[in-house]
Amino acid sequence: MCMHDQDDGIGPPIDPGTQVPWGTNVSEGEHTFCLRIDPSLDGGKYSFIDEDSISMPMDGNNPHGAGYTTTKRTPTASTPSTAAPNRVHKVTNLFSISRTSGHPVAYAIHSPVRQALLAHPSSFHAHRAKSATHTPSG
Repeated sequence: MCMHDQDDGIGPPIDPGTQVPWGTNVSEGEHTFCLRIDPSLDGGKYSFIDEDSISMPMDGNNPHGAGYTTTKRTPTASTPSTAAPNRVHKVTNLFSISRTSGHPVAYAIHSPVRQALLAHPSSFHAHRAKSATHTPSG
């Protein structure tokens, strides 16, 4: 599964001040996309995990300095999960083990870090895009 959105350049140039269907007059715009998945991953017992890859210190266990480890966090409530460098979001079924890897089956969602919403906090756009207003926690 891949969701990739970008301006494809198809279509004629739009004149400044052109009104879009909702009556909003724009010159530049922000677009927020939300991908909703319902994975039923090898059964109905699945979890959401944030997994961060972290560099290991250079020592006897990591003599060449190329080692890393992972830390996992399972949210206990419905909360925003922010993108961060070296972070992968996983939808996993801890009760179904892959015969290939020996780990629980999972979907990995890679979300690159992007800028926060630029609209003013009291604007109509900010009120409509609450999910885009939280700041990364790192």
